[in-house]
Amino acid sequence: MALGIAASLVVLGVDTLVIDKQERVGDAWRKRYHNLVLHNEVFVDHMPYMPFPSNYPVFIPRDKIANWLEFYADTMELNVWTSTEFTGGSYDEAADCWTLQVRRPDGSERILRPRHVVFATGVSAIPVMPDLPGKENFKGELMHSSAYKSGAAWKGGKGIVLGTGNSGHDVAHDLCQSGVDTSIVQRSTTLIVSLKEAQRIYELYQQGAPVEECDLIATGITISVLVKGYQLTAAACQKADAALLEGLAARGFRLDNGEPTIPAIK
Repeated sequence: MALGIAASLVVLGVDTLVIDKQERVGDAWRKRYHNLVLHNEVFVDHMPYMPFPSNYPVFIPRDKIANWLEFYADTMELNVWTSTEFTGGSYDEAADCWTLQVRRPDGSERILRPRHVVFATGVSAIPVMPDLPGKENFKGELMHSSAYKSGAAWKGGKGIVLGTGNSGHDVAHDLCQSGVDTSIVQRSTTLIVSLKEAQRIYELYQQGAPVEECDLIATGITISVLVKGYQLTAAACQKADAALLEGLAARGFRLDNGEPTIPAIK
């Protein structure tokens, strides 16, 4: 996370600037659908130097995490340019630094020449809309999940959710709760793990040790041992979730077991 990295660099005495195209720190969360919550437990979501208060919910909701990030940036005295867009850059071999172009809120262009650049754009920051046949003739409303807020406006209507990932299920659930006749279209097989079982890999953090010690143990494991551990954990999760998975399969849901892209370790 950009703010955590920036805070760590600032503590080390490294002059650091964070660029955010959103209007406020935390808007990447604040502007998503209203029922969004973190899917990891609070024990593994702490920010560097400022753990969450002990009374925080186990699964932090959208607005709470957004406001915390804004508070964190202010308290850690991070230098953040909001409403600022990165437009391009290149590495200057002769000067041994980067030349970056950014556009400020007033439309002006600024040139930055940092020694190092960290890209922290996330895994789902750019919406991808499939080019569906007949889309241009559709009379209803089309939107990406990043623009979805609530299903209240479509109460009594019908909705189709394309995709069975976390966002797809969150949106479909909210539509159903809002009184919308909802169908999900599954494009490919999906790895399903229950919320409870998904926390298995973080059991170390739940035992009360300082998060810094847990991080050190987690990152100190060699890759081969880490992969083997994940494979064993995945098998245990599937066994514990057997009834859930069988129920989904009986409804026609296509499952996969998340086969790793690297060879299995024997």
